[in-house]
Amino acid sequence: MTVWGFFSFIIDFLSPDGCLLCGRALRDREGTEGLTIPPGWPPWTHSFLSTNFSLVLCRHIHVEAAVLCPPCWLSLEPAFSQSRIYINGTAIPLVTPFFTSDGLLSLIHFLKFSGGRTVIPPLSWFMAQALRMNLRTSTSPPPLVVPVPLHPSRERKRGYNQAALLGTSVAKQLDLDFGPAVLLRKRNTKRQARLDPAERAENVRDAFKLSQRRCAARDVVLVDDLVTTGETIKACMTALLENAPSTVTVLAAGRVRSLYPDLHV
Repeated sequence: MTVWGFFSFIIDFLSPDGCLLCGRALRDREGTEGLTIPPGWPPWTHSFLSTNFSLVLCRHIHVEAAVLCPPCWLSLEPAFSQSRIYINGTAIPLVTPFFTSDGLLSLIHFLKFSGGRTVIPPLSWFMAQALRMNLRTSTSPPPLVVPVPLHPSRERKRGYNQAALLGTSVAKQLDLDFGPAVLLRKRNTKRQARLDPAERAENVRDAFKLSQRRCAARDVVLVDDLVTTGETIKACMTALLENAPSTVTVLAAGRVRSLYPDLHV
């Protein structure tokens, strides 16, 4: 196989031809003129749908990052207002662009288990817009973005930490600081999705530790892919609070509507 043949194979693998949800061709997709934006979507949604996102593989190679067709993006459930997650009785702002749905879960599954890093550019764009609407970004120093860590063995197996990829992209878009190693996962915990709520809490109890003391008196943005029961976030917060941050905002791609409804703040 030639060098270009190898890269063509990688590009085709990372950037599927068809929409992940409906199979519609993406590389020959139609324009978005006349497409009706459903209620609840922000006014800049048309801008998103007309943007050609790309994933940078190396200096001279960019991969088209089109993973859903416009109608399937609009089939997701928007959730741009804040909610709250409670840590030892303290209300922590929770910001997500979407509520969890089958479509969003398909995106996250593709990202986590199928090498689907082309999800990062469009999904992190939505996350950055949601954060921009709900965060003070004029502070000095700027807020510090901290991803929920994977255990090193799991990150080696997957090849990346999806929360770190989302976090670094959001930080670049909003000109925030990024702290990829502020938190470490001490134990290689079980996958939370396979556990009931009580098991989830026990699974991540004392699983994280503070590795870098960069949070003192700073605004911190804790990033994960999804917030379901919130137990992973609570365990991370226990470690973060040892360094006395000024504020903490939790940012994820999606949250469960029944547990974390919009507060319309």
